[in-house]
Amino acid sequence: MNRFYFPTLNYSDSEIIVEGDEAHHIISVMRKSTGEMIEVSDGEGQIIECEIISIKKKQVFCRVLNRFHLDKEKPQFKFLVPVLKNPNRFEFMLEKLTELGVHEIIPFVSENSMRVSDKNSRWKKVLISAMKQSHVDFLPNLHLLSNFNEIITQINLSNSLIFHGDVEGEHPGELRLQKKISETESIYLAIGPEGDFSEEEKKILRSINSIPVKLSNNRLRSETAAIALMTLIKNLKPEASQ
Repeated sequence: MNRFYFPTLNYSDSEIIVEGDEAHHIISVMRKSTGEMIEVSDGEGQIIECEIISIKKKQVFCRVLNRFHLDKEKPQFKFLVPVLKNPNRFEFMLEKLTELGVHEIIPFVSENSMRVSDKNSRWKKVLISAMKQSHVDFLPNLHLLSNFNEIITQINLSNSLIFHGDVEGEHPGELRLQKKISETESIYLAIGPEGDFSEEEKKILRSINSIPVKLSNNRLRSETAAIALMTLIKNLKPEASQ
């Protein structure tokens, strides 16, 4: 069943009207018709199954049949991602992290980053598309573009774990953590830009007890490293955190 995004769902509604870009997508792209079933998500864990009962030029009228509400899982995965020179590669990274279930995306520029403009509205559209395509129940919270050092000072270190990709780091199977991942409120993940973290930035990461993780014996692109780190940490075996 195709899923669509409608951020202003009212829990008590028995019918909803989808308008704007999503209505256009339903009508002109997916070519849905009266009587067909669709799913609608508000990006906050509320999912409804509904039947299309009427279609107008820029509106889709739907009858609510089933409604589900999911709570956010813990820990929350929060990823610090470097903005890349190639926008297509950066958007690919955003898309794949969304598919893998990241909860927050924190884009940054650092000493070795390319200086780029904040394209928050464009990036959010990428997240929405990935959320719908992969049937992820929560739209990642996208932060505004910030400086790496400023972001680090704002991280809440209480009841959190922090990991970063490092060619000289520990293999995920050898990690021995001070606290169990299942009992952790937030997990912060970070990978460096195309020029890697500077020595000063690595020093800052060490000062907040970020755990270096070896992702591969090969040299990885930043977007590949992000996917690898998210996958490895999210799937750590329970005994690895004991």
